[in-house]
Amino acid sequence: MVTTAGHGVSAGPSSPDPEALEAWVGRWVEGGIITPEQAHRILVMEAVDLEPTGAGPKPLATVAAQPRDVPPAAVPLPRAVTTAPSGSLVTEALGYVGGVLILIAALVIGGLYFDDLGRVGRLAVTLAAAAALFAGGYLVPVAPDRPAAGRLRSVLWVLTVVAVAAFVGLLGDEVFRLSGERVGFVAASGAALVGAELWRRHRWLPQQAAFVTALAVAVGSGTAAFLGDGGSDATGLALWGLGGVWLMLGWGRHLTPRYGTDLLGGTILAIGSEVTMEHDWGSVLAVVTAAVLVLAGVRLRSLVLLAVGSVATLSTVPGLMQRYFPDTVAAPLALLGVGILLVLVASTTATSWGRRRGARREPAPLPGLGLPTIAGFAAVVAGATVLVALT
Repeated sequence: MVTTAGHGVSAGPSSPDPEALEAWVGRWVEGGIITPEQAHRILVMEAVDLEPTGAGPKPLATVAAQPRDVPPAAVPLPRAVTTAPSGSLVTEALGYVGGVLILIAALVIGGLYFDDLGRVGRLAVTLAAAAALFAGGYLVPVAPDRPAAGRLRSVLWVLTVVAVAAFVGLLGDEVFRLSGERVGFVAASGAALVGAELWRRHRWLPQQAAFVTALAVAVGSGTAAFLGDGGSDATGLALWGLGGVWLMLGWGRHLTPRYGTDLLGGTILAIGSEVTMEHDWGSVLAVVTAAVLVLAGVRLRSLVLLAVGSVATLSTVPGLMQRYFPDTVAAPLALLGVGILLVLVASTTATSWGRRRGARREPAPLPGLGLPTIAGFAAVVAGATVLVALT
């Protein structure tokens, strides 16, 4: 195990072989404990004896057997970790621009020559764009010491999900002649399936975001299409349930990293509650949701939840104050006091968290939150959604 002692780095009395070390470092990167750049530095430091005389690489066992009490200034870092190669940055930038141009070209061709292309031509253009974006991301050589390649694959595969949604939407509209809400449901469902597979292959936050966004659109449009939701109450409640499930999956450590599930689940939870605010019970749900997000952020030491809860409070409370207390001075004053209190709590907790170095390595905040409990919550919300849609 790698530890820091004094001014040097010690590999401990028994150092793992390079393959085992690389496997462990890969798990740390996937779990969000360290960044790909830090992983590269660990692998280089443990596999290469960095001597000021310019000696070449030595096996890991030889490095572990030698003393490491050399001051940091006498141990130069390799060039690969001090500066990023200009070629990789250019390649990454070209990949971004190329992926965006593929998507824009497909949209422009479809817009300018929509009638001339015909049904088969329109489907072929969007499918070709999706296939090109996927192939481009697949062919990128991703490795722990190549974070730029990982970012490039992530962006290309997010664009792939968008292109798949466009293709499936055209298929449902022009081939199966579906209605508007059902077209959205089919397009988002197809994009969610592809997004889930791409997220399984590449465990980065943008892939999780693409999958969850497509899933949220599928849930919202499916509720409106199949439950006859004339208003927005059932749709909002369904989205609120999806956000709650995603949060609990992160809190129970079923999905990682937790900051990703906090961000995505909290955002969907807040949006779903705000969609229901045309009803009195929806207003109560929105206020309670914003408060729970803030309290959960304090309790679970999550700055992400605090930020999402604060934004939810900002977008919810002013409208409710105008609706229920239009001519009352006490209500705005109470709101001002609560806001000041939240700022003080946030600043105090942020300072205390910064002093705790182990905050990023916290275990699951709710380790006993199992999948049956989460499934039960989802079933209750689904039943409530059906009842709201039918009433």
